[in-house]
Amino acid sequence: MWKNWLTASSSSAPEQVEENTRILADPPPLTPEELALLRRAADIVNGSVAIPCTGCSYCINKCPKNIAIPKYFALYNADMQELESKSWTAQTMLYSHFSEQYGKAGECIGCGQCEKMCPQHLPIRQWLKRVSERFEGRV
Repeated sequence: MWKNWLTASSSSAPEQVEENTRILADPPPLTPEELALLRRAADIVNGSVAIPCTGCSYCINKCPKNIAIPKYFALYNADMQELESKSWTAQTMLYSHFSEQYGKAGECIGCGQCEKMCPQHLPIRQWLKRVSERFEGRV
């Protein structure tokens, strides 16, 4: 039993697991400085996400073109974090691979069914145009 706990908690001794459990059972409140630091870190992380899609996939169920919307949005987000000078990215290859099985972003017919299903109320059709521009070179 301890071996599993040690591995899962990155601890090297049962005493470390016990200490971690004790600390987490009643965590001390964050200081204002710690809270501010966490907020700054969250702002940095959130600021690096172009499309705030949670990947719930509700949008796919109504897409008549079977476009892998959340997959494409995740690839776009990751690709936007790449250096602009790179001529090739793994996301480009993955997009090409996924588009063999699913519809391409540029094949969106603009019906809006996806947006009706989106709990985040994202402008999916607009974002699909950006994804298409990025991976298919379309406008």
